[in-house]
Amino acid sequence: MGDNPSPNGDNGRDAAGRFAPGNAGGPGNPRARHSAALRRALLEAVSDDDIRLVVEKLVELAKAGDLAAIRELLDRTIGRPAPVSEFDVPPVQITIGPDRVFPEPPGGYESYRAGDSPAEVL
Repeated sequence: MGDNPSPNGDNGRDAAGRFAPGNAGGPGNPRARHSAALRRALLEAVSDDDIRLVVEKLVELAKAGDLAAIRELLDRTIGRPAPVSEFDVPPVQITIGPDRVFPEPPGGYESYRAGDSPAEVL
């Protein structure tokens, strides 16, 4: 690389192309200012009593059995459940006799239908 890696000239970088001290690294999110203004307007338009009434209605709907309201209420109060991760289990091999080894089938042993034997599945 040359002394000035960018054809843009003085762009807030040092001679090695790294951001120079005092340079924040770019303009950031161009929509952040607009989003912040919308959020501020919404917060100014809604009072604490309005929020209380909405929450009371959400609780009422959840108690009446509305699944969407139940899900929203639980998500907002106790949080969403953590995603379930699969255990990283090494493949299982079945040994029948000294020289016959059967690897785990592609669908796993749960893929066996009731009454199937390994010979019918493999």
